[in-house]
Amino acid sequence: RTTACFGLMFALVHGFTVPSNNRCFVFPPSSLFIQKVDEASDLVAGQLNQDTLLREELILEGKDDTQMLDTKTNENTGEHDLIDQFIDLVENIDQGKLSNDEIMLLRSTMQDLAVGKQEDPEENAKKLDILLNRLLDEFVQAAQSGNESRIKLLDPSAEEFLLTMKAWLKIGDKSAARKAAEIFFEQEEIFDSTGLCTPTSDTIQVAIDALALSRERGADRKAKALVDRLSKFNVSPTPQIFTSLIASMARDKSRGSCFRAEQILEEALEIFPPDVDEDGVYTGMTVDAFNIVLTGWAKSDRNDGPERARNLLLRMEAVDANREILKPTVQSFTSLIDAYAQKNTWEGACEAERTLNALLREYLELKDESLEPNIATFGIVLSCWSRVSKRGSTDAASKADKLLMRMEDLFQSGRLSFGPDAIAYVTVLLACVNSKNKIEAPIRAVEILDETNERYLDGDDSFKPSAKSIRAVIEAFVKSGRQDASFKAEEVFKKYDEYLLQEEDDKIVNDIFQSMIFGWGKNCDPGKAHEVLVEMIDRNLKPDSFCFDRVIEAYTLEEAANLGQIKEVFELMENCSANGDLEPNERVYTSFIRALTKAKVASLGQKAWVILERMKMLYELGNKGIKPTVFTYNAVLHACVEAMSDDATENLETFKVALKAFNTLVEDDERLDHVTYGNMLRCSALLPQGSQREAVIATIFDRCCRNGFINSYVIRDLVLVANEELWRDLCQCSEGEINTKSLPAAW
Repeated sequence: RTTACFGLMFALVHGFTVPSNNRCFVFPPSSLFIQKVDEASDLVAGQLNQDTLLREELILEGKDDTQMLDTKTNENTGEHDLIDQFIDLVENIDQGKLSNDEIMLLRSTMQDLAVGKQEDPEENAKKLDILLNRLLDEFVQAAQSGNESRIKLLDPSAEEFLLTMKAWLKIGDKSAARKAAEIFFEQEEIFDSTGLCTPTSDTIQVAIDALALSRERGADRKAKALVDRLSKFNVSPTPQIFTSLIASMARDKSRGSCFRAEQILEEALEIFPPDVDEDGVYTGMTVDAFNIVLTGWAKSDRNDGPERARNLLLRMEAVDANREILKPTVQSFTSLIDAYAQKNTWEGACEAERTLNALLREYLELKDESLEPNIATFGIVLSCWSRVSKRGSTDAASKADKLLMRMEDLFQSGRLSFGPDAIAYVTVLLACVNSKNKIEAPIRAVEILDETNERYLDGDDSFKPSAKSIRAVIEAFVKSGRQDASFKAEEVFKKYDEYLLQEEDDKIVNDIFQSMIFGWGKNCDPGKAHEVLVEMIDRNLKPDSFCFDRVIEAYTLEEAANLGQIKEVFELMENCSANGDLEPNERVYTSFIRALTKAKVASLGQKAWVILERMKMLYELGNKGIKPTVFTYNAVLHACVEAMSDDATENLETFKVALKAFNTLVEDDERLDHVTYGNMLRCSALLPQGSQREAVIATIFDRCCRNGFINSYVIRDLVLVANEELWRDLCQCSEGEINTKSLPAAW
């Protein structure tokens, strides 16, 4: 395989370029040149196997030399395509069969991948990983065969490991960082067994950074052990290595990790004291190492975290001794502010804001731009006040609001280079909706929502009100207890409905409709709740049983239950169920039984039983949420009580329904309650006066006593249905009113 093959592949990957009118064009190899190479390849074809011919066919692929491609297009498409083809080629060649030219091209490709444009960092890392592993496989094969010249050619360099590790680390997630660390340990194994591929200080630093980012249990101990092994690699510790080690410890969540990080920092200060050389270049440990430990204390969840962070800040100033080598930065103060904010208490929020105010004063008085707080500094304090508001502090939302307005004033007056961003406004909005001041806070939340909308309409897309923010404001009104709560919520809904129609997350919009239904139901306006429910279905949203239950319940609470509307809601639910849009639960069916009872429909007991039977059938078919409960059976019993009429025959049929319901409860070993026994006692009134009725009353009361459910309500129902002689005998009360406290404790 000739050098021409390698040269052509190199040209295809890199391109031959010449400037033309300030643009750069790529001239692919000419057809004539390809033909000559083909001829050269044919001369040695007898020495090549079929795999080699296929590889050369790929290498010799070219285009007409009259084409000119823009360099940028070539880099973004052609070059990547060729690299992908080369990687496919490499993967299909048997181990130990790569030619010298292909090995050189493999290494060159790794360099190109490392420095080229990386639209997909993960894909880039995978490609580098494939090439590195293939290089290692070839090296192992050469070592096993004892081919000294090939071993020398294939000797993996620390640079190739470093490129691949950096590519994985660049992805920025835990799993990729772990992969980067694994590559280093593989390199160390090669070094231990062969003495080749010696890790460098750069490789070791990246490995420690990877361990820090991995957040893996024991990563800090691995990093420390690696630093302890530096002499094995003939590598001296550096401030950068110590800084990476400190990061691995400070980010570890195990107990004592921040103490260990601070201890390493002190050791590093002894070895590399901060200083400035004669050229004005900073040497030794930098402020970055302190900031890492400060952040560690802030995130440590320790009660003394803020105090530790504050003491470390004072330590920075002491070490610096006014030389401004370790002058605390905005990040330093931000970490201290975060330490106070993480306490999530009123006191912590106050300390966080006091520290912010001190930083602001120093910045404004000294006019030192390096001390200007950033948006994150303000955001930490605002978020803390929002969390404190959610925990029940009445004034926290007001504190957040004042800080937001102060940011705006400082920006408008030119004393701050930035104003509040959309996140800052939403943070204060959430503080308001979570405030215990349920009357005024929702009004301020609407004002903030409107302000963000105005900024969005003025052209700042980042301020576009989100469906989550709209939901939060609507829910705040619904929960507020204001007399106009539902009307205010509806105003917000109508104003921002255009944005809700654009929302892709149906759950958020569903939540908004549910809140509206709940609000109108709570305010005893079932008609409005019904309208919202119908609109919800018209929009192809999926109301759950809660929505239907709230509307039915709202109609039932009216003085005269509107049976027609109740049936319409129930039929809507049945249709949604038939379409597979929801599985009705026990509560909505039980509410429907209560609604029928309130409306006193004809044959009430029998209809209640039919509904109960349907629930049992749906449960057996797989709807586990519809299994009748004691509340359902109590609703059926109450329906039987309310079904009493002047027709003795009809009353007897109704009593049979009540008895079936009661016996089913007992047979199913369901837990009865005092309501069950009270309703059943009242159902005995469906029987005509006589010994049979008295026997039923006595049996029910006896069971109630044995189960310990006797209370004033059961006694009331007993007295209502039994003659005086019977209830006095049952309660062992010869005269006067029954005193439940004088009844046996076991009852």
